[in-house]
Amino acid sequence: MPLIAHGKVMLSFIADILHDLSFDVPADGFRATEGRFRLRLVDKHSHFRDEPAAMVFDLTVHDVVSVEAEGRPEDDPGEDLFNDFEFDGKRQVLALKCSLAIKRIRCSVRRLHVELEQVT
Repeated sequence: MPLIAHGKVMLSFIADILHDLSFDVPADGFRATEGRFRLRLVDKHSHFRDEPAAMVFDLTVHDVVSVEAEGRPEDDPGEDLFNDFEFDGKRQVLALKCSLAIKRIRCSVRRLHVELEQVT
């Protein structure tokens, strides 16, 4: 069952789960398809916590109008790390703050609706 955020409290909870998890940066950039933006995040350090396999999460942002990345993903199209969310309710922009080649992934949304589901 996914965790769903429609407000900043649950969004902060989801950010705590995803902090420092890695995701692949696509060479052709980020896109929203069918009004959704998806990232698969992996906890590659879960073996340090005696987890038998890496934990994998699917993050979906719904009601997305557009997506833009700030930074230089073309310089490092491999992997990046998630840090936090930043939501501007007046402008309806959800930013995923990252830490390597990408500074932020900005999703313009109609409303805040984020889902997180653990895959493994």
